[in-house]
Amino acid sequence: MDRNTENLVLELLMKLKSNMIILVVTHKIKPALIADRVYILEDGLIVKEGTTRELLDGENLLSSAYREIVQF
Repeated sequence: MDRNTENLVLELLMKLKSNMIILVVTHKIKPALIADRVYILEDGLIVKEGTTRELLDGENLLSSAYREIVQF
């Protein structure tokens, strides 16, 4: 998905999430950053879960990936 399409889809999901449960499976950071809850999977198992803020404050795949993009 290109950046513009991704932004359009994410805007739509933000509008819809107050009316329904939305489950997004992604390897991209941006959708994870707007999620209410994030579950990090490794080898098919949940190894970390929490709010975006909780995960960004700890050491895990999301916080590591976020630090990499912020450094640019």
